[in-house]
Amino acid sequence: MSINIKAKDTMFTLLFRDKNNVFELYKELHPEDIKVTVDDIKIETLNNIITRDFYNDLGFIVGNRLIILVEEQSTCNPNMTLRMLIYLSRTYENYIEEYKLNIYSSSVLALPKPELYIIYTGENNTDELSFNRTYFDNKSCIDINVKIINNSNYNKNQHLIYQYLQFCNVFNKHYKNYSIWRKTAALYGIYTDYLNEIKIQEFISKVYDECIFNKYLKDLLISNKTGVLAMCKLIFNKTYAFHMQNENIRNESDTERNQYWFNEGASEEKIKIATNMLKLNVQDDIILKATELSIDEIDILKSVVQSIPKVENKTDEAGEIDNVR
Repeated sequence: MSINIKAKDTMFTLLFRDKNNVFELYKELHPEDIKVTVDDIKIETLNNIITRDFYNDLGFIVGNRLIILVEEQSTCNPNMTLRMLIYLSRTYENYIEEYKLNIYSSSVLALPKPELYIIYTGENNTDELSFNRTYFDNKSCIDINVKIINNSNYNKNQHLIYQYLQFCNVFNKHYKNYSIWRKTAALYGIYTDYLNEIKIQEFISKVYDECIFNKYLKDLLISNKTGVLAMCKLIFNKTYAFHMQNENIRNESDTERNQYWFNEGASEEKIKIATNMLKLNVQDDIILKATELSIDEIDILKSVVQSIPKVENKTDEAGEIDNVR
């Protein structure tokens, strides 16, 4: 079924806009609950409380459980427990208002028990975050715990979650490769908006094709192909702009700046070394050992090097020699 895709949607919101997928998610989190049906799911998602831009949060109630799930993608934010606490408090506020509960009542109100989850696709083996531990070194009487769903603690038995994590891995891989191409093209002065359009289409097509081939969210992708590709393009551009904005406003050391590039796929220094080696026709295996870049990253740098015009010596009418790229 085709879905109406909005400007701030992500694959996360497309996936969980379908109540049947929310039901499947719940069954994966609570396989012991064999009596629940899709009609028992009540969506309680708030409007963009956790994120600043794209929507990537889900809240729903099943029986006496309130489940909040947030996608954190590949960069772990240390303030997620605080943001979850804010989200939880506002959800309860809405719940109390909707059901006209009296918080000044002499009896204890019946509230759904919260379960907080973060889907994290980066390299992190943490299973749980604690508000008390993060902010107060376990010395506060107030705490909330957030469970981490990541590549290390979920497998193919969790069908929907596994597919979504794999989609994110594929997306992140090709975004990093795109980011390397764009930075390198800008570094060597061959970047143009027209070329960027071609390259970004190339990378998002790789995301789509690889996920279809491996059957990661295949039905959702096929039924919404045009919208999904447009959404991926928007996310590529906005994510790159966001990262570059952060890089420009931070007053960081060269080591920290290189670490930022490394998180994007490769350090600036490694990119320069590999590019210069490619210009000298050095063999790939030597470049791999010298820079520790991946073969995919080297192939991307090759495409940039091949696009750089050759330097020629050219004498103009005044007899001066111009370097023509």
